[in-house]
Amino acid sequence: MKYHSPLADIAPKKVRGVLQALNSQLRVDVGYASVSSTDFESRIISPHNLVFDGMRWHVRAYCEKNRDFRDFVLTRFNGEYEFEGNAEYDQSHDTLWQTQLDVVIEPDPRLTPERAHIIALDHQMSKQPNGRYQRTINV
Repeated sequence: MKYHSPLADIAPKKVRGVLQALNSQLRVDVGYASVSSTDFESRIISPHNLVFDGMRWHVRAYCEKNRDFRDFVLTRFNGEYEFEGNAEYDQSHDTLWQTQLDVVIEPDPRLTPERAHIIALDHQMSKQPNGRYQRTINV
């Protein structure tokens, strides 16, 4: 039986360009298609993180067009990367990225305490005195 992954293949050159910009803290001009603008448009971004959400790769970056930090889906990048010099904005300027949020999660009450504990292990939660499981994550 052949296994088909739901994950999109990403060309190594797409990842390479982002990693180079990240490692050298560079601004980069990329072609990008968004849901609101389906044509590939030039965007000058300053990436500070590359994140995998389990299905897709996202680049967290300052966008000069929108003048704020955005999440960019890596598979929507197109064309060659053109480096535009040193980045003016980095992760320390991204207040949403720096914000911590406590997410309180309760296992399904139908689970036995032993099974609830297993679910908590899956999600790296710790048990609180009130019996709830909790984990702190980035927004």
